[in-house]
Amino acid sequence: MGLVDSIIGVESGGNPNATNPRSSASGLGQFIDSTWLATIRQAKPDLAGKTDAELLALKTDPQLSREMTEAYANQNQAILSKAGVPVTPGTTYLAHFAGPGGAVKVLQADPNAMAGDVLGAAVVKANPFLANMTARDLQAWADRKMGGSSPQPQPAQAAPAAPASGLLAQAPQSPTGLAPPQAGGLLQAPTFPQAPQQTGGGLFAQMPAEQAMQAPPIQFVQRRPVNLAGLRNALQQRAPIFSRG
Repeated sequence: MGLVDSIIGVESGGNPNATNPRSSASGLGQFIDSTWLATIRQAKPDLAGKTDAELLALKTDPQLSREMTEAYANQNQAILSKAGVPVTPGTTYLAHFAGPGGAVKVLQADPNAMAGDVLGAAVVKANPFLANMTARDLQAWADRKMGGSSPQPQPAQAAPAAPASGLLAQAPQSPTGLAPPQAGGLLQAPTFPQAPQQTGGGLFAQMPAEQAMQAPPIQFVQRRPVNLAGLRNALQQRAPIFSRG
């Protein structure tokens, strides 16, 4: 939906015969009489010769009313731009509703100022809903009318849920640059640095490894050889222990 269609939808619901009992606003764009006359004379010079009454009667013409709504929106956007305020669908509608001068006042006012104090009592009388609105409220209202929305606070991001398996399926990249554990695997036992090699005081500290692993040789006591001949002679010289009787 275009901007003009949005304005017409909000103002009259598309009814060319719509009127406002609190003011002279009527037609698709709900122009008050003075705004309609100024706009149509500027946008339609070929109708300049008609009387005010004849021109006001044309407010119920759907095609002409649509053209004037578009022409008025273009005029208002130029005024907003020249004033240095934002030109958006919301501010353009605010200018259609309150007039370009009123829109500039609201956009430049203290956001907490009451809209009635900025626009005047006559505007509030014709639009009672403005009574308790601030300038900020009115800007947000106009923006919503055109399908926009005021900025909402961002919800805090929830912490990521743990994997359904209960194990750390995939760990995020470590800030230290270490590789993460393999996906789906259990956490590996940590490795600890090896104890420093002993450098002194040990039995085999200064020996090569192959020598340190060998046992020292066994020393046997050297015995004298047995004199078998002398032993035999000694046995023969001994008297017999038993004698035959």
